[in-house]
Amino acid sequence: MEKHADSDGIEASDFESRYFRHESESRLGAGTAWVEFGSDGWATRQVECYDGRWFCSIEEYFDELGGTLCDQPMSELDLSDSEEITKPEFETAWKTAIDYLGRS
Repeated sequence: MEKHADSDGIEASDFESRYFRHESESRLGAGTAWVEFGSDGWATRQVECYDGRWFCSIEEYFDELGGTLCDQPMSELDLSDSEEITKPEFETAWKTAIDYLGRS
């Protein structure tokens, strides 16, 4: 397996998944995004919330938001250590979005 180092020097094969929560901006305004990155450094799941409206990558596209999955690898994003969260924190946001969308 080929290894790739992210901006922290952590090799992608050294972890299964990493999770981040950060401020987000879209045509809906300011909001929050939660992103799960797989061992290859690419987003595997994503949740976004804008003014109480929840979206997640269980759907590829929403008319009011656009695509739902980050199209850049983790190594190219400006994510700080303070934005890294735990898997349970991500799963809570994921479940909230799934419930909001009526997909539970």
